Amino acid sequence: MGFLQTTTRCRAAASLLLWGACALVACSAPALPPGYRKGEQLERERRYGEALKVYAEAARTCRKKPDACATTEMRVAQMNLKLERPREAVKVYLNVARGHGKGIREGARALTRAALILAKLGDKDRALRIWWEVVDTYPETLAADDALGRIVQRYRDDKRLWDLVPILRARYRKLHRQDIGDNLLWEAAQILETSRDVAKQDLAVTLYQRIIDGYKSGGLRDNSWMAAAAIRRKQGRFLDAIALYQALLRTREDAVAGASYHSE
Repeated sequence: MGFLQTTTRCRAAASLLLWGACALVACSAPALPPGYRKGEQLERERRYGEALKVYAEAARTCRKKPDACATTEMRVAQMNLKLERPREAVKVYLNVARGHGKGIREGARALTRAALILAKLGDKDRALRIWWEVVDTYPETLAADDALGRIVQRYRDDKRLWDLVPILRARYRKLHRQDIGDNLLWEAAQILETSRDVAKQDLAVTLYQRIIDGYKSGGLRDNSWMAAAAIRRKQGRFLDAIALYQALLRTREDAVAGASYHSE
């Protein structure tokens, strides 16, 4: 009897755990509005005009969580692209970014897509403003890294890279505590180091050192040591270059020592 009671309790506990797991999965997925699935079906059938109407109605009546509403609105934009209405798509993407998608992943995606379309349409100034909006609004995301790269490329294409340096440094002062901070310093230093002016080269080293000291877990730290050392070599300051290389090597020695200790 005791065995049966224990087994029953175990089964009840297992059922409760299973129900809890299912509930957790259901709660974590966005509850899409009515009509979304129908829109997906029409989209699969390449009936983009009908899909657009269905998605648009679902978005208009959406009372779900912001991420679900933003996801639906993103499909509206995508259908406009399928129907070769890029400016309508841009309008929807910007509405998403400043409405339901604001502050969440969909907002960054919407801004990125709007900027890409505008750049392709030749509206490069507006695209540039939106890239900066991505950097300022979503500095912790990969979308911001990508946007910064596109900003630098735009200035390079326009042969205005030197105009970008003070802008990057000003943005760094505003965003230095965010993940994008080391990228802003890196891009500024990369431009400065190309100068024949020793003072500007020294400023590049200063910015690289700031990355080394301030972003110890960042992906640009080792590259900054190498870049700073290369500048000192070019300047003939070989002892300073050696000191930078040694500082980088010490981080490797610490890692090897830790690995050896744990492997014994």
